[in-house]
Amino acid sequence: MIAIFDDLLKNKLDKQDEVFILSNQGDTFRYLGGLQKRLSKYPEARKNYDRSIEVYDSAISKSPKDIKTLNSKGLTLQELGNLCENLERNEEAEDLYLESICVYDILLNKLDSLYKTQFFK
Repeated sequence: MIAIFDDLLKNKLDKQDEVFILSNQGDTFRYLGGLQKRLSKYPEARKNYDRSIEVYDSAISKSPKDIKTLNSKGLTLQELGNLCENLERNEEAEDLYLESICVYDILLNKLDSLYKTQFFK
């Protein structure tokens, strides 16, 4: 399935399509990480959560205003924090939770700006 996303990204796409595909690919890595966590495959789960964040970062670099991708990155950081907490890597979990909060702060600022520009022109 991941190969399908990679194949699509090799084609010439406009930025919006590329960000959409990258965001969905990031979601797929996050879902796989969640499944692997439930199967107690912790190293594999960590790898896929990390891959998810890398893909989201790539999408965000192409479209910094993409609210869905920012939110998905925040969720992934939370899930990775939960994984670390379950493995008693509490300091790492704390750092991930704090990073997730920062992502949500950025997201809230973007939504606030969007709201003001849409309704108070």
